[in-house]
Amino acid sequence: MKKYKIHNTKYKIQLKPAQALVALLVFVSIATIVTAGATTVTIINSQNTTKFSLGEEALYIAQSGADNAILRIIRNPSYLAKR
Repeated sequence: MKKYKIHNTKYKIQLKPAQALVALLVFVSIATIVTAGATTVTIINSQNTTKFSLGEEALYIAQSGADNAILRIIRNPSYLAKR
């Protein structure tokens, strides 16, 4: 009877230089896309915040003008007749 020896061999994955370059290009392109997306979201959020604060300022100015007009009418009812 023959005895067979079984050898355990470990398979190592070795990348060739061209494969490593392709993997690096894929990684860099994905990182660039993610960074560009995050930058775009940040810029849009900043613009919207600026527009919102300008709108709030305009609202406060309009309310102040309306309050001033009402106060003048209350203090001097003939204020409307001057026109």
